[in-house]
Amino acid sequence: MTNRVSILGCGQIGETILLGAVNGGLDKNQISISAHSKKRVDFLTEKYGVVGNTDNNTAMKNADIIILAVPYPAVDNLLKKIEADIKPNTIIVSLIAEISLSDLQTKIPNHSAIVRAMPNIGSKVGFGLTLLSFGNNISDSQINEIESFFALFGKNIIVSDDQQHNMAPLSSSGLSYVLYMTDALIEGNAIRGISRDISLQMMQNILSATSALLKQNNGQNISDLLHSMCSPGGSGIKRIANLDRKGVKSAFVDAISEDI
Repeated sequence: MTNRVSILGCGQIGETILLGAVNGGLDKNQISISAHSKKRVDFLTEKYGVVGNTDNNTAMKNADIIILAVPYPAVDNLLKKIEADIKPNTIIVSLIAEISLSDLQTKIPNHSAIVRAMPNIGSKVGFGLTLLSFGNNISDSQINEIESFFALFGKNIIVSDDQQHNMAPLSSSGLSYVLYMTDALIEGNAIRGISRDISLQMMQNILSATSALLKQNNGQNISDLLHSMCSPGGSGIKRIANLDRKGVKSAFVDAISEDI
């Protein structure tokens, strides 16, 4: 990948993308960042070896891809300041969950190559999941460039703009739910007298094995796969039944399906 990438507003999500891109092999000389304070810029430039600036217009100079990672309240002011300096073929990628593609197009009416992206924290370790939605006027070659960039640190799923909202609870927070479950299982093991270090090793293996099984049995009903592991009348199915009685599955379903 030869594109120059500028991340404007390099806070937590911006740094996640930065780390994923650097670890994914993007040359540090191809990346520039901006942040709200010199202290933050100095921290990021020293840690990652990229060019940084507190001035967004300077940070995005010569960029082929501009990634908007600022908080929602700051986006209007940012776009007003940088719009005149955006090159015609530059791709604008918004990580701002509150802004749809149509809203973004309204804010920068003279620019057509726009993308909405929703990455997750797995990008830090090369297992990111990014939902990508493309504006109507973006070219095929530009789509390929964006897919290549986000593929540096994980998997991409192309979705319609209106699917972003419905898919976000799982794509963005799914790791949190799995960590929550993992913490509960380790705590339960601690009550049985098993050290947390050993339980963590057990869970790392269990999670890796679960991922491998899901991949191997792609297309198989998850309930069928689950119950194929539990013998009738055995302790496993009894423990699953106990979780069902206590509404654990329903709680996870509600966590994903309900708007909060």
